[in-house]
This record gives sequence, structure tokens and C-alpha cells, in this order.
Amino acid sequence: MKFLLLFLAVLAPLPLSAGDWSSLYDRSHLEAEKPRLRKALDYVLEHEIEPFLPEGQRVAFGLQQVDMPLPLALANPVSIYSKEGTIEFPLASMLFVEDLARAYSWLWTNRYSTKTVDEYLAMLRYRSASDFAGHRYPSPLVALHIPADALSDKKVVDLAVGTRRTAYAFLLLHEYAHIRLQSADAKTLKVEDSEERADEYALNTLENNSAPPTGLLPVMQSWLFLGAGNPAFEHAVTPRRLQAMAHYLDANVIEFVRGRPNALSSTDVIHSIALVLREEAELETVPGHIAALREFALRTDVESLKPRPLPRSTK
Repeated sequence: MKFLLLFLAVLAPLPLSAGDWSSLYDRSHLEAEKPRLRKALDYVLEHEIEPFLPEGQRVAFGLQQVDMPLPLALANPVSIYSKEGTIEFPLASMLFVEDLARAYSWLWTNRYSTKTVDEYLAMLRYRSASDFAGHRYPSPLVALHIPADALSDKKVVDLAVGTRRTAYAFLLLHEYAHIRLQSADAKTLKVEDSEERADEYALNTLENNSAPPTGLLPVMQSWLFLGAGNPAFEHAVTPRRLQAMAHYLDANVIEFVRGRPNALSSTDVIHSIALVLREEAELETVPGHIAALREFALRTDVESLKPRPLPRSTK
């Protein structure tokens, strides 16, 4: 179980960068990936979300339009927002989340430390694109030195697909909840309360799906690193929000694993996710932690992100 906790590694929160991360991927590459990502998105909508909504909400959600834009600028690598009632999930964000899911899955399966993912996100936060080769930010698979044949291992594939699906489902449900809230009590609801209610709505549907939400971690880690400390950041994360998510997971673990053949191991996974979220919340309050991470990010480079074997004693 200890190596699972390392897979769900603790990620320290960082304030928002004013950077533009659109250089993570070539536009031509995103265009080429669009049909495949659309298929992956439709699968999540049809099989991971709609069947687990109450009937009235299922009909409304089925009519919800979800677009995959290719914006000129990307102020958040894990971006999702609504525009005139349409959910906008940028192609670059979809690919970034998928790449993180694949990176974590390969590192964990092969017993490498996921600390390098922490360091990569810190570099995205504090370094400019001109600091890297070709004057562009490296994508997760490139920066973390994930081998080209990483998906030749079925264990990696299964873990990566499950993590990507629950990440996409959480993001879509979270944003759909915001649309519902906007039409209800947006004028009286504080931003932090709105985020927590959107989280709860998304987690409740994943709970009905009996899906351990491993994809929650790549999403929240990115929002923490790139948006913490900036209340104007898209989907800003606070310690209270993290604690609320952790409490929900622990309190509803039985519902998350109901009917699953591997209920015991799934229970451990969910409690592990909750533990990580609580540790994240505590890290946000550690004096000097953000300054130290910033200093590290400014003096390190991509070569230092090569896979590092876990100690033999780690299980």
C-alpha cells in the first residue's frame, strides 16, 4: 500500500503564474489528436456520467453541449469553463491531463518516484517558456522522460485509462455543476462555497458510478501548483476545499466501492486519496514552503526529472 501512496504523491501548492502554457503542444498535433480525444470524451459522457445521474438531470446533461476549443492562449494547463451555457474543455488541457495520467501510471507501475512530477509542475509555475529547449514548455511525457513504449504494459494502460476517465468525468461534472449554480444562487454564493458545491456534485456522481476517483489527483495537483494563493484563478483551491473533499471521500467510501470485485483494495485507494488531500491542505500553511519550492524550480532543469527508482524498503 505504501507504493500506492507514493503514486498518489503529495504535491505542494503554488501561487498563480501569469504565464501562457499554449506552447506545451503544437497546434497541428492537437488538431491531429482531436478525433481521438473527442471519442474518449464521448465515452466518458455516455458511460461514466449519464447513466449515474438522476433521471431528470440525465436528460438535461444529455442536452449539454461540450466543445473542445483550440484557444490561442492557455492560462491554465487544466482548464475547463463555460461560455454561454456551453462547457469548453480545451484540447490542450485534455491532452495535458491524459499525459499526466500516463506519466503517473508508468512511474507507479515501474516503482519510480513521482516526486519528479511535483518538480515538473513547479518548473511550469516558475519558469518561462524561453528557459526550455526551443523556447517552449515541455509536455509531461517529454519532461518526465516517459519511454515511448510506456503503453506496451497492460497494467500501465489500465491504470492510465481509469485515471484519465475519472479526471475527465470530475472536470465535466464540476463545470456542469457551476452552470447549474449560475442559474440558481450565483449572486449570493461565495467563490469558495461554489467550488465546494461543484466538487460535491461531481464526487456524488462518481460515487454512484462506484469509481475510485484516482483522476482527482492530477487535476487537483495542477490547480494547486498553478493557482494557489490567487483567488481569481480558475477553480481556485483552498485548504478548506481540500479538507471538504477529503471528508467526503472518507465518509462515502462504502458507496464508492459498492459492487466492485476489488472492494478492499479500492477502499484503500480512496482513503489514500483523502489522506493526500489533507496533507496538501496542511502544506499550504507551512511557512516558507512556497518560497523554497520556487527557489528549487529556478535552479533545476529537465535532465533532473529522469525517473528515480524508489528505495528497496518502500512497498
